[in-house]
Amino acid sequence: MDDFSVPAAIPWQSWVVVCDGAQARIFRNDGEANHLNLHQMAVLPQPLLEASDSLDQPRDADAEARFLDNLAHRIEGAVRVGAMERFVLVAPPQALERLRQCLGPLGRDALSGETSCDMTLFNTATIERRLGRRVH
Repeated sequence: MDDFSVPAAIPWQSWVVVCDGAQARIFRNDGEANHLNLHQMAVLPQPLLEASDSLDQPRDADAEARFLDNLAHRIEGAVRVGAMERFVLVAPPQALERLRQCLGPLGRDALSGETSCDMTLFNTATIERRLGRRVH
């Protein structure tokens, strides 16, 4: 397993993908490399639970894996068509591992760093602040 960390800076126009097994939030850094200004471009939720599923039950591991597989393919596609050149992943350890396994060569080459933390429910300012501490 490769050992990545958030890079010394997150360059202008780099994507920041904040996710877990249930949703992904995709940001673009519109600020300078060491002064983040994240613009949220998309929120990708996991498909809705079946009516018989309870929100109190643990999430289905298969559904999480499928969601992360699809996310990795979307990232790979974005690199392929030139929508982005570099990105940073922010996710809990199991999600990071799954995404690393699913990324193709283009996605792996574009991955400039990652941090193991679940920030999916944080507001944008908090994400900027948390990642900014790692950038300075």
